[in-house]
Amino acid sequence: MSEQSDRSLISLARQGNKAAFSRLVLRYQPMAQHLAKRTIGNEDLAQEIVQEAMLQAYLSLGKLRDLRRFRSWLYGIVLNICRDRLRRRQVICFSLEAMPINLVDKALPTNGSSLDPQQIAEQKEIRTKLVI
Repeated sequence: MSEQSDRSLISLARQGNKAAFSRLVLRYQPMAQHLAKRTIGNEDLAQEIVQEAMLQAYLSLGKLRDLRRFRSWLYGIVLNICRDRLRRRQVICFSLEAMPINLVDKALPTNGSSLDPQQIAEQKEIRTKLVI
């Protein structure tokens, strides 16, 4: 039995045949997974992205103009979701000069200090993140 073309599977999927879309997913999921993992660098997040991309592809199947270009269309969806996730990651940047206290040079208070245990723990955490 010959493998069905993307065009025929997409046509069937547009008519509501979920099995046809499942075949497309099985066909292109490895490519999408590889792209997402390479772009994001995290396998679990890559799996989430691929699931989201497949759902978007399914819901937007009617917008696909050229049925022969499903692979590149899906590739673009995966890439756009990856870019969106990367944009959402917030990196907090600050300079040591801008900090109110020079935590690297200042020793932590010992017994009888005016700082409570919460503040001491916070300072230790900041120090471990700042000191290389």
